[in-house]
Amino acid sequence: MQPDEVKAIRRKLGLTQNDLADILRLGIDGARVVRHWEMGTRNPSGPVRVLLKLFDQCPKALEIAQKSQD
Repeated sequence: MQPDEVKAIRRKLGLTQNDLADILRLGIDGARVVRHWEMGTRNPSGPVRVLLKLFDQCPKALEIAQKSQD
């Protein structure tokens, strides 16, 4: 997954880097991890790539993920 794809998906969904990190449960440094993905210095793992593509193709899945955190 290319850095611009990560950023495009996040923006399409109307999420901040912090929001995306929280949804993906990336932990305390999650926003920093997302920033690195978007800069291309790190790559999302396989499961995270699958989730990002799922959220991109089916925004309803994002709603479900957000609700499951409550």
